[in-house]
Amino acid sequence: MTMAKMNRARKYTSSIIEEILKSIPPLQKERTKYRMLIAARIDDYLQEAGINKTELARRLSKNPSEITKWLSGTHNFTIDTLTEIAFELKVSIADLCMSKKEMTKKPDVTFIRITDTVSIKNPITPWFDPSTMPSYAMTKEPEILYGQQNENYA
Repeated sequence: MTMAKMNRARKYTSSIIEEILKSIPPLQKERTKYRMLIAARIDDYLQEAGINKTELARRLSKNPSEITKWLSGTHNFTIDTLTEIAFELKVSIADLCMSKKEMTKKPDVTFIRITDTVSIKNPITPWFDPSTMPSYAMTKEPEILYGQQNENYA
Protein backbone atom coordinates (compact mmCIF):
# COMPACT_ATOMS: atom_id res chain seq x y z
CA MET A 1 0.00 0.00 0.00
CA THR A 2 1.39 3.41 -0.95
CA MET A 3 1.88 6.21 1.57
CA ALA A 4 -0.82 8.36 -0.09
CA LYS A 5 -3.40 5.60 0.33
CA MET A 6 -2.42 5.01 3.95
CA ASN A 7 -2.95 8.68 4.89
CA ARG A 8 -6.33 8.96 3.19
CA ALA A 9 -9.32 8.74 5.51
CA ARG A 10 -11.82 6.01 4.80
CA LYS A 11 -15.36 7.15 4.13
CA TYR A 12 -17.66 5.52 6.62
CA THR A 13 -21.39 5.98 6.85
CA SER A 14 -23.67 4.94 9.65
CA SER A 15 -27.25 5.89 10.43
CA ILE A 16 -26.29 6.33 14.10
CA ILE A 17 -23.46 8.73 13.27
CA GLU A 18 -25.69 10.65 10.86
CA GLU A 19 -28.35 11.04 13.56
CA ILE A 20 -25.77 12.30 16.05
CA LEU A 21 -24.40 14.81 13.51
CA LYS A 22 -27.90 16.06 12.69
CA SER A 23 -28.54 16.72 16.39
CA ILE A 24 -25.56 19.10 16.72
CA PRO A 25 -26.73 22.74 16.59
CA PRO A 26 -25.30 24.82 13.68
CA LEU A 27 -23.54 27.22 16.06
CA GLN A 28 -21.72 24.35 17.76
CA LYS A 29 -20.66 22.99 14.34
CA GLU A 30 -19.25 26.41 13.46
CA ARG A 31 -17.37 26.65 16.76
CA THR A 32 -15.86 23.22 16.23
CA LYS A 33 -14.92 24.06 12.64
CA TYR A 34 -13.00 27.17 13.71
CA ARG A 35 -11.31 25.49 16.66
CA MET A 36 -10.07 22.75 14.31
CA LEU A 37 -9.07 25.30 11.66
CA ILE A 38 -7.07 27.41 14.11
CA ALA A 39 -5.32 24.34 15.53
CA ALA A 40 -4.43 23.16 12.01
CA ARG A 41 -3.12 26.61 11.00
CA ILE A 42 -0.99 26.86 14.16
CA ASP A 43 0.47 23.45 13.35
CA ASP A 44 1.11 24.53 9.73
CA TYR A 45 2.93 27.67 10.85
CA LEU A 46 4.95 25.71 13.42
CA GLN A 47 6.11 23.33 10.68
CA GLU A 48 6.89 26.21 8.28
CA ALA A 49 8.97 27.95 10.98
CA GLY A 50 10.69 24.71 12.00
CA ILE A 51 9.44 25.08 15.57
CA ASN A 52 8.29 22.07 17.58
CA LYS A 53 5.67 22.06 20.35
CA THR A 54 8.29 22.03 23.09
CA GLU A 55 10.02 25.11 21.67
CA LEU A 56 6.72 26.99 21.31
CA ALA A 57 5.87 26.07 24.91
CA ARG A 58 9.23 27.42 26.08
CA ARG A 59 8.78 30.68 24.14
CA LEU A 60 5.28 31.20 25.52
CA SER A 61 6.16 30.05 29.06
CA LYS A 62 3.57 27.25 28.84
CA ASN A 63 3.66 23.52 29.51
CA PRO A 64 4.13 21.38 26.40
CA SER A 65 0.92 19.55 27.35
CA GLU A 66 -0.99 22.83 26.92
CA ILE A 67 0.37 23.20 23.37
CA THR A 68 -0.75 19.62 22.67
CA LYS A 69 -4.23 20.53 23.93
CA TRP A 70 -4.29 23.59 21.64
CA LEU A 71 -3.35 21.48 18.64
CA SER A 72 -6.05 18.90 19.39
CA GLY A 73 -8.68 21.28 17.99
CA THR A 74 -10.82 21.29 21.12
CA HIS A 75 -9.35 24.33 22.89
CA ASN A 76 -11.40 27.53 23.19
CA PHE A 77 -8.72 30.17 22.52
CA THR A 78 -8.80 33.61 24.08
CA ILE A 79 -7.77 36.61 22.01
CA ASP A 80 -4.77 37.03 24.32
CA THR A 81 -3.57 33.48 23.65
CA LEU A 82 -4.05 33.89 19.89
CA THR A 83 -2.13 37.16 20.03
CA GLU A 84 0.80 35.47 21.82
CA ILE A 85 0.84 32.59 19.35
CA ALA A 86 0.59 34.88 16.31
CA PHE A 87 3.37 37.08 17.69
CA GLU A 88 5.72 34.12 18.15
CA LEU A 89 4.91 32.72 14.70
CA LYS A 90 5.22 36.19 13.11
CA VAL A 91 1.75 36.06 11.55
CA SER A 92 -1.50 37.90 12.15
CA ILE A 93 -4.41 36.54 14.14
CA ALA A 94 -6.43 36.69 10.91
CA ASP A 95 -3.90 34.35 9.29
CA LEU A 96 -4.57 31.80 12.04
CA CYS A 97 -8.28 31.90 11.22
CA MET A 98 -7.98 31.46 7.45
CA SER A 99 -7.84 28.18 5.61
CA LYS A 100 -4.95 27.51 3.25
CA LYS A 101 -7.39 27.96 0.38
CA GLU A 102 -8.33 31.45 1.62
CA MET A 103 -4.67 32.32 2.15
CA THR A 104 -3.80 31.59 -1.48
CA LYS A 105 -6.53 33.98 -2.65
CA LYS A 106 -5.09 36.86 -0.60
CA PRO A 107 -2.87 39.15 -2.73
CA ASP A 108 0.61 39.95 -1.40
CA VAL A 109 0.15 43.71 -1.72
CA THR A 110 -2.57 45.97 -3.08
CA PHE A 111 -1.64 49.20 -4.83
CA ILE A 112 -4.06 51.87 -5.96
CA ARG A 113 -2.96 54.34 -8.60
CA ILE A 114 -5.11 57.35 -9.39
CA THR A 115 -5.33 57.50 -13.16
CA ASP A 116 -7.18 60.79 -13.75
CA THR A 117 -8.81 63.66 -11.87
CA VAL A 118 -11.72 65.94 -12.71
CA SER A 119 -12.96 69.12 -11.08
CA ILE A 120 -16.60 69.13 -9.92
CA LYS A 121 -18.83 71.35 -7.82
CA ASN A 122 -20.17 70.12 -4.48
CA PRO A 123 -23.60 68.48 -4.64
CA ILE A 124 -26.64 70.71 -4.21
CA THR A 125 -27.90 70.93 -0.65
CA PRO A 126 -31.01 72.82 0.49
CA TRP A 127 -29.12 75.06 2.92
CA PHE A 128 -26.24 76.12 0.64
CA ASP A 129 -26.14 78.01 -2.61
CA PRO A 130 -24.13 75.78 -5.00
CA SER A 131 -22.75 78.76 -6.88
CA THR A 132 -20.91 79.90 -3.74
CA MET A 133 -19.48 76.47 -2.96
CA PRO A 134 -15.79 75.84 -3.74
CA SER A 135 -14.96 73.14 -6.25
CA TYR A 136 -12.90 70.09 -5.33
CA ALA A 137 -10.80 67.68 -7.32
CA MET A 138 -12.44 64.28 -7.38
CA THR A 139 -10.93 61.16 -8.82
CA LYS A 140 -12.50 58.90 -11.37
CA GLU A 141 -12.58 55.15 -10.73
CA PRO A 142 -9.13 54.22 -9.39
CA GLU A 143 -7.16 51.48 -11.08
CA ILE A 144 -6.44 48.70 -8.58
CA LEU A 145 -3.22 46.78 -9.09
CA TYR A 146 -2.60 43.49 -7.27
CA GLY A 147 0.70 41.74 -6.72
CA GLN A 148 4.26 42.92 -6.43
CA GLN A 149 5.04 46.63 -6.62
CA ASN A 150 6.16 47.89 -10.00
CA GLU A 151 8.78 50.66 -10.03
CA ASN A 152 6.39 52.86 -12.07
CA TYR A 153 4.00 53.02 -9.12
CA ALA A 154 6.45 53.57 -6.29
